[in-house]
Amino acid sequence: MKKKIFAAIITSITTLILTCQLIPASGTEKIFTDGSEITSIETTETGALYTFTDGTGYYHEENEIPELSNVNGLYPLTGIVTEIKYDIEPEVDLVTITCANGNMFSWYADAGDYEINDLVSCLMDSKGTKYVTDDEVLLAHYAGGLKHFEQYKN
Repeated sequence: MKKKIFAAIITSITTLILTCQLIPASGTEKIFTDGSEITSIETTETGALYTFTDGTGYYHEENEIPELSNVNGLYPLTGIVTEIKYDIEPEVDLVTITCANGNMFSWYADAGDYEINDLVSCLMDSKGTKYVTDDEVLLAHYAGGLKHFEQYKN
């Protein structure tokens, strides 16, 4: 079963790379709290890539693999820790990340797990809406810190 899922994923990626077409959005739609709008939509046989005025993008895959049907509405997101409210409850902190487009998301974590400027990769739940303001952090994992990327500065 794992081999079938892996093969389906590889096939989807290959199809995406080979068949991606740029199609202008028929209109723009504000969906982010910072006022970003959709500037284009690239469609493929497997989904669509939405590009926004702030330079970010979001890929939505049409899920045709029944074993993966429970991932609908979930998406990955990485941000930088910009605020920590310590000891909200005993041994619990409220951690807030800010994403490249300015959106902010918070969740509760064990005390001391994160520091300001840490990178955090999250699994998000869109809750089936097009607005990010109600999205929820389901999982959050430390992904390094800005200090780890200093070697790549110009």
